[in-house]
Amino acid sequence: MEISGDVPRYKYEQAADVIEARIESGEWPVRLPGEIELSRDLGVGRNTLRHALRLLADRGVVKILPGVAVYVVKSADRDSDS
Repeated sequence: MEISGDVPRYKYEQAADVIEARIESGEWPVRLPGEIELSRDLGVGRNTLRHALRLLADRGVVKILPGVAVYVVKSADRDSDS
C-alpha cells in the first residue's frame, strides 16, 4: 500500500494502515523502527507519523513508551481486550 495525497483519506490514516499491515505480516513482531527511519520509509513527516502511531495506540495495536520505543501489542492481547 502506498501513501498518497490523491486518496480521500488523511495521510496519517493511510500510514497507520500500512504500519498495521506490516505488523500483521510479521515484519515488525516486537518493536517498530525508530521514528526517523519509519517516517523516511513511509514517506511522511514525523508529525504525520506520530499521529498515525497515536491512532494505532488507540486501536490497541501498539504501546508507545515516550522516549523509549513503540512496541507491538500481541494479537492475542488485542483480542482479549475486545
